[in-house]
Amino acid sequence: MERPGLFQRLSLSRAFAEQVRSAAAVFFALILLGFVLGVFLPEGAERLASFYTGLLSESALTAEGSTDTFLLIFENNLFAAFLSLLFGLVPFFRLSAFPLGINAITVGAFAAYYSTEGPGLLPFLAGTLPHAPFELTALILTCAAGLHLCRSVTDKLLRRDAPPFLQTASECLRAYVLLAVPLLFFASGIETWLTPRVMALFL
Repeated sequence: MERPGLFQRLSLSRAFAEQVRSAAAVFFALILLGFVLGVFLPEGAERLASFYTGLLSESALTAEGSTDTFLLIFENNLFAAFLSLLFGLVPFFRLSAFPLGINAITVGAFAAYYSTEGPGLLPFLAGTLPHAPFELTALILTCAAGLHLCRSVTDKLLRRDAPPFLQTASECLRAYVLLAVPLLFFASGIETWLTPRVMALFL
């Protein structure tokens, strides 16, 4: 007998799983697009890198690993992820696609900048790979949940056949609490205490 998958055990629908797969495919395609744009438009990639570096230098994220840093990163990530989900309450416009696309293109552009203008691709990977799998998976999940919720709201307004809205909303909230939040917890801890040490080895 085939064992149920994680989504089945959490009572997440096949439609939700399909939305997650689609979001993941788009996300990685946009990373590639961001990399290409960063290679051919290095000035834009450099301005983007300078902007984010400035933001980090003004925040506690550049401080030594501490509980305060961890909590700041975790709270910021939780808020951004929940906002991506809440965007789904706006019908028709699929606003949850914007954080998905912006983050993917930014990752690709950063990789291009580090490869061509910065210290190299290896330091970039050292600074992202320890925590990125957890953080980006949570991002894809919450953006997919927002898109799934948007479809439900839109279908209701257009009087299409669709599962009850509260059922869909409960499903999306369950994905956020049971999947995204633990992923972001681990990502924040790794980004606080492990990633800086790994990155220091390559700088």
